[in-house]
Amino acid sequence: MASLVPLLALLTALPAQANEQAPPASQARERALLEVLHPPAKGAELEEGEVTPGRFLVKLDTVVLDTQREAVLVVTSGQAPGEYEPLRPGLEAELAVVRGVGKALTVLSRERVPTPSGVGEYQASVSTALDGKKGEKVILVDISSHNDGEGSGVALTFFQFLAGTGKKDGVLERIMEDRYTPSSGSGYPHEREDAAFDTQPSVHEGYSDLSLRVSGHYCDTDEECRSEKRVERICWEGTRYSRSDDCLVRVVTTSSELKSGKADAPTYDSDNVRDGEDSTAWCEGAKGTGRGEWLKFTFNTPVTVGELTLVAGYNKSPEVWRRNARLKRVRLHFSDGTRQDADLDDSASPQDILLETKSALESVKLEVLAVYPGSRHADACVSEVDFSDVQAAPPSPAP
Repeated sequence: MASLVPLLALLTALPAQANEQAPPASQARERALLEVLHPPAKGAELEEGEVTPGRFLVKLDTVVLDTQREAVLVVTSGQAPGEYEPLRPGLEAELAVVRGVGKALTVLSRERVPTPSGVGEYQASVSTALDGKKGEKVILVDISSHNDGEGSGVALTFFQFLAGTGKKDGVLERIMEDRYTPSSGSGYPHEREDAAFDTQPSVHEGYSDLSLRVSGHYCDTDEECRSEKRVERICWEGTRYSRSDDCLVRVVTTSSELKSGKADAPTYDSDNVRDGEDSTAWCEGAKGTGRGEWLKFTFNTPVTVGELTLVAGYNKSPEVWRRNARLKRVRLHFSDGTRQDADLDDSASPQDILLETKSALESVKLEVLAVYPGSRHADACVSEVDFSDVQAAPPSPAP
């Protein structure tokens, strides 16, 4: 037994000695990725941190796409990082999809990625924002910069990844780019923007849609400020992800719209009922009480709908809501030829109408039958219309 002790000691010491000589697995993988993405020129001597002559590595980040493929983000700069210097002018970024390991590592596709402007400290990451049930993905590249004197900026780029075969294997397709400014620094004009992501189930089972909401506060002087919001959407459309103004409704048409008499006044068009803001509204522009006026919603794909929810009236404020007419009774016309009447309370809260039809619908028209009169204006208004319990209808069988 005594003779076994040195052997056991030798066996346990060998891995430790090997680990001291070999780089960690993460470093070895990073080196392999850089060599296949930016193969060094024959005979080129690179400085420490240099990826190619004159380009220095700022960040390398990866995200696994499936068992065979991963997305790799490589961010480089034209300036070597100094010990006390902020990063970095001349920033460049690239996203690639690779497959395999070791000598079998292969680049399937690669795309340049926008970067925020300015000189400062940078952060960069790659992640999957959406996952489809058959391996489809939306990849998000997020690159931000920060400088105490010049403020901060963020560049977001969304790519589509569709697992395929042959030439389509690992192909990246750019869906959408967006930039926002968390802070523009000191002085005027000044802007401050916040961004938030939100995912909702798609009408297609097994998929989700994504909304990017940016809220901004903009000041020309200390006293001249305004607030604005915008929404960008990425929707699954049956075969791929696409940027869309509305993941459910393709178009909203109307019988009439109230026209504002001032250039800087709010608009009252039909798009307002699908913007997610109670403070905007569609107001009909016909003479009289609004009876017979209508909104029509056409869907991106035939769907079954369980419920319609609406905010009746111009809900910008309690005072504005009382001044304008509100819907009291409506008639829903469905594309399957049926219709349904519903009575509404005189309330600024959302009201639900459970739909009686179970058919696949291509459109729904909401007609005004009666209104609660406004204290000042006769125009009937609607702030929001939404649909819930919505599912894509199965395709019709082939004849």
